[in-house]
Amino acid sequence: MSGSRCLRRGWGLAIAGWLIAGPIAVPASASSPHPQASTVDPALWVMRDADSTVYLFGTVHMLRAATVWETPRVMAALDASTDIWFEVDAAAGAADLPRLVAAHGLSSGRPLSRLLSPEDRRALSAAASRAGLTEEQLDGFRPWLASLIVGNAPMLEAGYDPAFGVETRLRERAAAAGKPVRGLETMEDQFLYLADLPEETQIDLLRYSIRSPETVLAEMDASVIAWTSGDMAGVERAVTLSMRRGSEPLYQAMLVRRSLLLADHLQTVLDGSGVAFVALGAGYLAGEDSVPSVLADRGVAVTRE
Repeated sequence: MSGSRCLRRGWGLAIAGWLIAGPIAVPASASSPHPQASTVDPALWVMRDADSTVYLFGTVHMLRAATVWETPRVMAALDASTDIWFEVDAAAGAADLPRLVAAHGLSSGRPLSRLLSPEDRRALSAAASRAGLTEEQLDGFRPWLASLIVGNAPMLEAGYDPAFGVETRLRERAAAAGKPVRGLETMEDQFLYLADLPEETQIDLLRYSIRSPETVLAEMDASVIAWTSGDMAGVERAVTLSMRRGSEPLYQAMLVRRSLLLADHLQTVLDGSGVAFVALGAGYLAGEDSVPSVLADRGVAVTRE
């Protein structure tokens, strides 16, 4: 399979899955155990002003089919809302993917293999093999895009799939009710968060995606269990602090900087009127640099429901 064919087949999976708090590779067998939370109570926040109510819900973009998370409280907030917001309206931006990949994801005369140490190349080769690819097929991609391709494709083997993700279910329910779905950002905005990273930080991202499969699977399972039960401290431990330990520049670029931008978008939604439901990757709602913390520092009250 050529690199371009690999990209066409796998890009929808990759772009959907990178933002719980960065790309997470889960190369495990589909028959591996599926841990479940003992309590199902995912966290929901609310912001209010004189004429607006904005519900804020943390999501996981890929889940296993058996994961239960839809509580009456969350669904009631969704049903009460007239506007549904995601980080990006992926359906609306899908037609632009080839242009975005060509503009921001392909290398220009700098093969990926020349940017990596021998140790990193061996790890990449093993990760590519688990994804049904070769190292040579990835050589024309920039490090950030290679990290998504090899890091997210094996999730299907472990049972994680965007078809079972939170946004998919929210979108279906909104469509059934005839409610509009909007994006806080464009697809190109999302590409540029990664494409504009310094090259060494992109390589950190790639290293994060290809490290020990057992360790990363354990972190993913832990983050989903914590999220499902509403344990945001557990999400912070499994997601944001894990990223920070791996790369401080990556944490600053992908968590701190983006939380500030997402908080800007949320304040714009709040400045409107009516009832809105906003779904963000759960990693942006956990920890000292989270979106709720940024809003609280700005004097915007964000309350857990």
